[in-house]
This record gives sequence, structure tokens and C-alpha cells, in this order.
Amino acid sequence: MLTVLRGCAHVLLLSSGQARMDSPFTGVLASTLFTLVVQASAATAGVAIVLAQQGVLSLQAGMAMILGANIGTCGTSLLSAIGKQPATVRIAVTYFMFKVVGVLLWLPVLGVVEGLVMLMTPSGDVASAIANTHTLFNVFIACIFMPFVKPLAEVMCSLIPDAPPNLTRRVS
Repeated sequence: MLTVLRGCAHVLLLSSGQARMDSPFTGVLASTLFTLVVQASAATAGVAIVLAQQGVLSLQAGMAMILGANIGTCGTSLLSAIGKQPATVRIAVTYFMFKVVGVLLWLPVLGVVEGLVMLMTPSGDVASAIANTHTLFNVFIACIFMPFVKPLAEVMCSLIPDAPPNLTRRVS
């Protein structure tokens, strides 16, 4: 875990006393790895919020951490789906895809989203804006994917079909 923390710290570059990310993609990747290790997106979000409260994390870096936390939290469900029924595996894989596609949709417009988040945060407090980012992201991806639930379920059922029935014959 210490290696992951060092890697995450390396991603943050100190500039005028405030940490920033080299690129949002790098921040998302580091945060995803950190969340995979601690197995709790709330822990990652909490770290981002505390760092912002201390004035050492910018809003964009905090937003990248929240996006990575959303991907990293899927690791728990993916691990728990190993060896389970196909329906369980479909749910875990769909959850992961849901989060990754959401992050990929957000990364190119992160600057616009940053402005929207600040409009939602009247106090202008970066820590509150980071918390609002988490809420806004999850509402956004729910709204985006809701119209596609049925077609996505059909695609996932074709990619991960139900197990064939057990054809072993019992001899009496």
C-alpha cells in the first residue's frame, strides 16, 4: 500500500503550495489504483476533501481523484463476481463499464464541468466542490445510461451468456 501512496504522491506536483495533477488522466489513474488498494471510494473522496480543506489540492486535481475513485470502487464488485453466476458477473462488468464510460465522457470537458461544479457551490469552497463533483458525476451517468438500460442488458447477456444447464445424468 505504501508504494501506491508514494505513486499517488508522485502524481501530485507542488506548485505554489498547492498540489495539481500533471494531467487529469494521470490523476484518475492514480486515484483508481489507490481506491483499488483501500477498497473504498469514500476513503479516497475523504482524502481529496481533507487535502482541499488544507489548501494543498486544487479543484481539478480533486475532481480527477473523485473520477478515479468511482472507477476504483468497481474493483470490489469485480473481485466478488469471480466464480459466481453469469448474472452476477454481468452486473459487476456493467457497473465497471458504466463508470469507465462516464469518466471518459467527462475527461474531455473537465474544464466546463469545473465551472458547473463551482456554480453549484455558492461558498466557492474547493472541498465542498469536490463533494459536489461526486454527486454530479453519479447523477450525470445515471441520466446518460438510463435510456440505454434495456439495450445494454441485451448486449451484456450476449457477451456473458447464462451457464448451460447441467447435463450430467444421475444414475439411480
